[in-house]
Amino acid sequence: EQQAGGDLSLPPGYRASTEALVGAAPMPNISYVTQWQVWHKPFVLEMLREIEERAARNWTEAILDAAIASGHELGFSEYTLYAAWLLTR
Repeated sequence: EQQAGGDLSLPPGYRASTEALVGAAPMPNISYVTQWQVWHKPFVLEMLREIEERAARNWTEAILDAAIASGHELGFSEYTLYAAWLLTR
């Protein structure tokens, strides 16, 4: 979705679920959803461990719960999650 001035609007569900999972909300006017994204496996494993520690349950359950709890049709983005987590490093 585009807003006036050409700013990208991050779906509110992406923001809510990302903040719930990693404790940091992504910037609302930047999208990290692309046609491709490079993921570094050791970083992904570290991120998933941190999500499990924070949520006190398996990362898959934590992600599903966060997406549902966001209350939005677009409730989760793996691209947004990974980018926001990396930016907290």
